[in-house]
Amino acid sequence: MAEIREDMLNSQADAYEWVEGGFQAGPLEGPGRWAKTPDGTTIYTNDDDVLFAKSSNTDSVTFLQAILAISKLSDAGNSATTAFNMITRSYKVTEGDLSEIA
Repeated sequence: MAEIREDMLNSQADAYEWVEGGFQAGPLEGPGRWAKTPDGTTIYTNDDDVLFAKSSNTDSVTFLQAILAISKLSDAGNSATTAFNMITRSYKVTEGDLSEIA
């Protein structure tokens, strides 16, 4: 499993470097799907190679759990589509252009 470095918890931009290998964090453009959690975390995918989460509060438990789940599901060989569906099954999913959440 990918290592999460404590010093990377300071900003959303640094969070993109938490998960090495596996899925990519962007680009946030083109067709995709996303789900917003009650704490404001957005989990998104392009159903190909992009699957990540973003939040204005990188200390959010939901955000951290999403990052860990993405890493574990990637390590287990799941596709971005399968992993996204597993992580977001209890949230409303929106389809559109990922630039809407950039």
